[in-house]
Amino acid sequence: MPRHPLYELTLTRFREFLREPEALFWSFLFPIIMTCALGAAFSAGSAPRIMVGVAAGPRINEIRDVLERAGNFTIRDVPAGEIHHMLRDGRAAVVIVPGTPPAYHFDAARAESLGARLAVDAALQTAAGRTD
Repeated sequence: MPRHPLYELTLTRFREFLREPEALFWSFLFPIIMTCALGAAFSAGSAPRIMVGVAAGPRINEIRDVLERAGNFTIRDVPAGEIHHMLRDGRAAVVIVPGTPPAYHFDAARAESLGARLAVDAALQTAAGRTD
């Protein structure tokens, strides 16, 4: 029983494709090589540590302990008059003023500061008993 002409044409084109090594290379091997090379070149590795300033206040030790246990924060003490200077100079992404609730000072124009504020708030809330 004869096969449909479209089937025969497709089979012929596929056989021609398999006979050309450069077509196989550019269609299959090259994209795999590029994916591996670009993945290795642009892999972030570990997450960068977030610079957090902690101003003097009533619960400073508790906040420092929580952030140290979270592990991805670098904590600096901030004198009361230096809060805005640290944010402006980029020495801290967010500054926490301890209290109930703690006050967050951050530069809303910097994406890093917004993310840092959310990460710090999540760490403090998780330590306070929040479950997701």
